[in-house]
Amino acid sequence: MIQEIKLTAYLKKYGEHWADELPENCPPEDVCIADNDDFYRLIHHKDHATPEDWLNTITEQPKRKFTPEQVVYAAGMSVLDNLEVAKDKLKMPFMKNKGLTGIAKISLVPEDGVVMQTFYDSHHTWWRTTMCNLEKAETI
Repeated sequence: MIQEIKLTAYLKKYGEHWADELPENCPPEDVCIADNDDFYRLIHHKDHATPEDWLNTITEQPKRKFTPEQVVYAAGMSVLDNLEVAKDKLKMPFMKNKGLTGIAKISLVPEDGVVMQTFYDSHHTWWRTTMCNLEKAETI
């Protein structure tokens, strides 16, 4: 079950082991931790995920200019908490144009990083830590 936590409390308990270099004030102070909650990520292959499927938005879109407000969320990666929404997103022409053809399911625990519900109900931004084992992800 996803639980609210202050970033300062999270860092005190788990340490600061971010998988990516993060801008100042990122992640935000008010975040959540997952406790064996399933999240879904759109990926480039139907049958397996690659390291490129786990990049944050800044790395995925290096030429894009982000506003100071956007960069906080762009430093994380988009995940969805609802499989049906992920399936619907995968059908969108925009996603197909990005080469996204599959879905990876990953069960997150607190050591994997922090999440925040962003943009719409089932969308979350995930700031991943180096402690996260991406090998536990499975394709759907």
